[in-house]
Amino acid sequence: ELKSSHFTALAVAHDSVIYAGTNTADLISLDLNSTRVLSARSFSNRTITEITDIAIAQGRIWAGSNGGLISADLALNEHAHFDTSNSGLSHDFINTVMETDSVLLIGTVSGVDQLNPTSIVAFNERNSQIHNDVSSFSLDNQGNLWVGTYNGLFKLDKGASKHQDAKVLGITLPEERV
Repeated sequence: ELKSSHFTALAVAHDSVIYAGTNTADLISLDLNSTRVLSARSFSNRTITEITDIAIAQGRIWAGSNGGLISADLALNEHAHFDTSNSGLSHDFINTVMETDSVLLIGTVSGVDQLNPTSIVAFNERNSQIHNDVSSFSLDNQGNLWVGTYNGLFKLDKGASKHQDAKVLGITLPEERV
């Protein structure tokens, strides 16, 4: 049973279906043409209490949460839960998720995890100069990844393995938290 809640994440699957995540760890698919709920599932348990972001990639829904990563089919029937105990995730608290070039990017409080078809690679302060607490992602027109953190903005040039602090690029922000 779904609880009373508010939306915390949205992702458009195609022209008429949108997925919503809630502050009570529910995932809901909505048909925008008929305005009806197609499917809904609660993922609330002792470790997951909120959906923080959603991406649709590789024909699946990937939902970040405060207790790990949820992967579900588009009908919300079959699902898997990944956390630090059963995967290579760097942290269970996931702030943001995004798909690019068939790779799922996962922004956690311990850096950026890159989910490849066979592995998870972590980028953090130790190995790529990025601040660990990642809050957002965006791609520019050249395919470079911009990463917002609680300690500034970072850029990862397409094909590079180390992030650059935006300050080094001459970009000054009025606020460190992006």
